[in-house]
Amino acid sequence: MDAATPLPDFDEVRRAIDAARDVMRTAIEARKKPDIVQIFVRVRHIHAEAAGSETYFEEAKNAESQHKAREVRLGAECLMGNGWPILKRRNSDTWGARRRAQKLERRLTRV
Repeated sequence: MDAATPLPDFDEVRRAIDAARDVMRTAIEARKKPDIVQIFVRVRHIHAEAAGSETYFEEAKNAESQHKAREVRLGAECLMGNGWPILKRRNSDTWGARRRAQKLERRLTRV
């Protein structure tokens, strides 16, 4: 980013995380793993962008924007941490359920 490039709208990103948090809460209550996985994918993208912005602003010595990017990154990490225990839990009733849980876990840790 140079002087002509506008700064990211961190307030908009925070609103997206808040919306994802509401959807995540509903999915957790309903134990809907596919919905939780979709939220993880969206939030992980936000997390990656915030981490990149944080690094960029640190190098550019823009402390205020770096702090905002760090807040967004940490918010995304907290949201991802809320759903992880449900995704990690395995059903021991059938081999198929364990296998699906393992596939889901591998898919989440690939990125």
